[in-house]
Amino acid sequence: MDDQQQAVKDEAGEVAWWMRWLATVAGVIGGITACFGGFFGLFKGAISLDAVEFIGYAIMLFLGFLIFVMEATFVCRPVSFAQPIIARMDRIRFWHRGAMYCSLSMISYMMLASNSPFGSLGSIIVPFATGVLYGLMALGRKADREQMLANAARSDNYQQFENEEP
Repeated sequence: MDDQQQAVKDEAGEVAWWMRWLATVAGVIGGITACFGGFFGLFKGAISLDAVEFIGYAIMLFLGFLIFVMEATFVCRPVSFAQPIIARMDRIRFWHRGAMYCSLSMISYMMLASNSPFGSLGSIIVPFATGVLYGLMALGRKADREQMLANAARSDNYQQFENEEP
């Protein structure tokens, strides 16, 4: 096992089991909503012949598929072009997932907000929330009370600013 896989394993060990399950369930639900929203929006974008709207819904569909592949790997095992992603799942860190989910959600929403600001929000909010959950998981656990008190009691933690009077 290389260093990157060990770091991911250590990161996963720090997070509570219910938080991992909450993020996975939110990811599956978010992937489904983004896929449905992107799929039906592609038809709407194709009918209206609006290229920006079409691309925004295509990104939403890609986001839904990506989330679904990353969160529900047991469903996507028969899909041949998902195999490279599934093979690398043990190397993807929590902040990578959070950054991907949030950034693709924001890009899709910004492209679609000009036509209908609240139309695509329902399909994007759950994938964005999943990205936020993974971002929180990347921060790790909070220290216990004794450790925080010990760190606060240490006198070498304080550094005086240049413009601060002693």
